[in-house]
Amino acid sequence: MTEGKRSSGADNRYAKGRRAVRSGETKPFWYGQLRDSPYPEGAFGENSRRRVIERLYGEKGRGRNRAVYAAGALSAAGLLLAAAVAWLPAEPSSPGKGIWPADKEIGNERITRNLYAENNVKLVEAFPGGDYAAGASAGCWWNLYTPIERLKDSLIRIEGVHRETGTKLEELAETKVSEVGQAYRTTTGPGSADTEITRIATRFALPLPGEWDFIVYLDGERYADVVFDVADGPWEVSPTFRSGAYEMRGIAQRLGFIDVIGFTAGKANKYMWHFWGNPEELGGRLEIKAVRQGTQQLTDVFDVERLGSALNGADAAFPSMMMLPKRGKWRLMAFIGGRLYGSIVVEAK
Repeated sequence: MTEGKRSSGADNRYAKGRRAVRSGETKPFWYGQLRDSPYPEGAFGENSRRRVIERLYGEKGRGRNRAVYAAGALSAAGLLLAAAVAWLPAEPSSPGKGIWPADKEIGNERITRNLYAENNVKLVEAFPGGDYAAGASAGCWWNLYTPIERLKDSLIRIEGVHRETGTKLEELAETKVSEVGQAYRTTTGPGSADTEITRIATRFALPLPGEWDFIVYLDGERYADVVFDVADGPWEVSPTFRSGAYEMRGIAQRLGFIDVIGFTAGKANKYMWHFWGNPEELGGRLEIKAVRQGTQQLTDVFDVERLGSALNGADAAFPSMMMLPKRGKWRLMAFIGGRLYGSIVVEAK
């Protein structure tokens, strides 16, 4: 801004600042204003404080890889928020310094978290991958903070329970730890000795958004639990792709069905499903379930004991008769052997 265009207010502030420097003052006139909160009165109250604490201690926010994403996306406004968080009084916690016990609540709401500990000792920690959301498979590492030599003969099972609807799924069918676990070493910090743990991988594919409890059982007894808040998946109608001589709707090289006539609410039609994968993945019972956008109710659409042989470039296929009861967007989810294999979004007219 040139001298001729500077406003009178700006002139006054500019002049005061220059006088402060010339007179040898070490703190200019505006220095005291830095002590003022950047928020209007009441704008960062108890509710905001609680939400921030939930984010710090667990997985309450719906974005994934939160720490990495936040570091990359931090703006000037974000820096102000970070500064505000720094002077928040600490939330009372368990002796684990933020490692919450299974029944820890803020008000009537349990805190979502990926770590379970007892008496300040870690037992289980879960790390879902990617931008995990309802209707998609993200994969998850489960760290059991016990050497595999001590667990190898134990039976492990992991069950997921959707809090709002009570829907249950088997994240990991009961099996010997030695068959699914891997020995792994981790270091807790500089100068610390390596810790031997047992690492197990699962699919982490969930049909509904919202809060899910995951309970880890060892030898039939409840061992630990973690809690995740799962975001809703996208609701754009799935694209089409070509395989063999046909146009299909779905995910190329994963799953799809021949979609010539689309869907009309309340009217049943035939649809040929196609799947790509290895024999172990495609060897179980096929169940097609659906959820309508804006609801949490799972609707059974179709099921069959096993898939058929290869067809139209896919590794397995099967004809189905499907009907969606109401108009709107639906997420069709294919479960094979009780596990969510993939989902396709369609619109019923």
